[in-house]
Amino acid sequence: MDVINAALEAALATSSREHWTPIVVNVAPATLTITHEQTEAVLCECRVRFLSFMGVGRDVRSFAFIMASAPGAFRCHMVWCEPNAAGLSEALQAACMV
Repeated sequence: MDVINAALEAALATSSREHWTPIVVNVAPATLTITHEQTEAVLCECRVRFLSFMGVGRDVRSFAFIMASAPGAFRCHMVWCEPNAAGLSEALQAACMV
């Protein structure tokens, strides 16, 4: 989690919220889907079984997950949640147990 927290803090320090993409996160039993809030375009779709790590950052509004995108290749996605990331974290944990 230390590496994720460092990445979250670096991203927060180098960009302003006005430049962030507003999204909607949908967690289903088998998939995690991130869509653009206004256009509803799918920005990321991940099978839950390909999640290799997830966690809430030091700031409880920040959440990150790492997914396997190809053999030996991984992608980290960071999400800012209002009011906090607890609901997203709990939903993903529940999906992982299905």
